[in-house]
Order: sequence, then C-alpha cells, then structure tokens
Amino acid sequence: MSTSSISTPRLYGPLPSDPDEADLWERYQAFHRARGNDLSVGLRLGDLLTDARLSVETYAWLAPARRILPGFRPPSWTAREAMVAEGFATEADVERWGAAFARIDAAEHRPWVFPPTLVAVGRRASV
Repeated sequence: MSTSSISTPRLYGPLPSDPDEADLWERYQAFHRARGNDLSVGLRLGDLLTDARLSVETYAWLAPARRILPGFRPPSWTAREAMVAEGFATEADVERWGAAFARIDAAEHRPWVFPPTLVAVGRRASV
C-alpha cells in the first residue's frame, strides 16, 4: 500500500481571500472527513493506480486560473445546510460566511481561483 500523504490541503484547495471564508473551507473539510470522504484523493491517483498494479499512462493536473465573479459560491457554501444539520456549523456561522461572500462580492479587487481537475489513466500490463 502506498504511504503518500498530503500535509496541507491548501496546495490544491481554494485560497480564501477572507478569514471567514477560510473557516468555512476548514469546516467543509472536517464535514467531509466525518462522512468518510477524502478531498485529497486526486493527489494520490498515481499511487492508487500503481498499487492496483497498473502502469500509469497519464497523470495530469489541470488548474485554469480564473477570476471569481460576484455571486460565485463554492461547494462548501452549497453544503451549509447539511453542515448545520450534522453539527459542523451553526446558523450564526452561516450568517458570518454569507457576510464574507458579500464582502468578496463587493470588493473592487477580484480574487483568483485555481479549480483543479486531476486525471489519471492506468493500463494493465500487456501479457
């Protein structure tokens, strides 16, 4: 089994431009971990293919740079109701996070986002 580990999700996650947005991201990760989800699995695709005794034909990271437009909300915001229902946030947290997005929306300087897509293709060895 591979022993690869990712010590900092900030290498591939969003780079929040507001401390409250950063708090939402941290809680969103905890919410997923509690559900048994692994938000860093894409970073281990090469090892997973190798561990399955496949040859890695392609392993690529695609992350186009884009300005965040006013009104954009990340998946963590979409999960807010489930996060409250499961005890990872309160209604006060949701209001605080909403205010953070309102500040970001109103900002003259638009933050950037680098949404990653990781792609890996593995093949069985020819016999």
